[in-house]
Amino acid sequence: MIVFLSALAFCLVFFVKGGTGRYGQVNIFNNFQTNFFIGQELQEDALAHSSRYASRIVHNKITNDLRIFIDNYFQYFSGGFLFTKGGLPIWYNVPRMGLMYIVELPFLLFGVYALLKTKNRISKLPILWLIIAPVVGAITMDDIPNINRAIVMVPALEIITAVGFLNAINFFHKKKSLFVGLSVLLFLGNVLYSGHQYFVNATVHNNWYRNNGFSEMMRIVNENYSKYDTIVISKYQGGVYPLVLFYSRYSPETYQKEGSSKDKDYGGFGKFFFVPQDCPSVQRSDKFPRIGKMLFIDKGDCPPSKTLQSRKINYVNREDGSRAFRIVYD
Repeated sequence: MIVFLSALAFCLVFFVKGGTGRYGQVNIFNNFQTNFFIGQELQEDALAHSSRYASRIVHNKITNDLRIFIDNYFQYFSGGFLFTKGGLPIWYNVPRMGLMYIVELPFLLFGVYALLKTKNRISKLPILWLIIAPVVGAITMDDIPNINRAIVMVPALEIITAVGFLNAINFFHKKKSLFVGLSVLLFLGNVLYSGHQYFVNATVHNNWYRNNGFSEMMRIVNENYSKYDTIVISKYQGGVYPLVLFYSRYSPETYQKEGSSKDKDYGGFGKFFFVPQDCPSVQRSDKFPRIGKMLFIDKGDCPPSKTLQSRKINYVNREDGSRAFRIVYD
């Protein structure tokens, strides 16, 4: 089944039209950084008067791509990624938390040892799974180590940890109750700590990456939707059109009839118009529509402007009190 699903996924990606679209954007082989590293090293060799043949042997596409792949691969097994820091994109990051609880570390190591020691080949499948899992993430240059691409590692990690825990119980069989009781306390402590980090600290830690304040901003927009002809929204937070569709409860049927347009620069759907400017209320452009009344959604920390003195302005704050959006009623 695993072989079949893997082959099917491979065919869908590489033999179906458009399947390699995302791969073409993020793979290390065509990435500008990869090519930049080769060019930089060759220039340094030239400045150091290195032999041309020696330079090409040491610095070429094969050695460069392989080095980047290995570096990316082992980042997925780093202690910071697995236990203490987490990975990228940054908006998924929980302060001082990784993919696993720190208390799982000794059981993970014990599990690896136990599975490698066993003579049952099938029992070694989680090890093989774990070795293969980061390969896809390692051939990309986008947010390394990437939490989304590492999610396939998690089942293998937890299976190995569980094996380690069961073997540890057998190892401490003479004091089994004490060992299990202490382990439960440590796990509960780790769960409480991670829960506090997730539900408390993460709400205010680097919260400008998490679209905080967006729902409140859209609530105000929805209240004023019928009063305005165009709603100009800054894209300073990146791709925001899914959030606009969600919070405005925009009709999927209407959206599809309009061409299912995304939030490309100077385009949109319905009354929504997306622009790259942080402060469109003052950074006007000839590309803006000139139709009736306009409602502007600026970045929250846009500086005051004399041109807005006669305008009604509303601010939306994040949980930490910082400004997420400035709403200007034109």
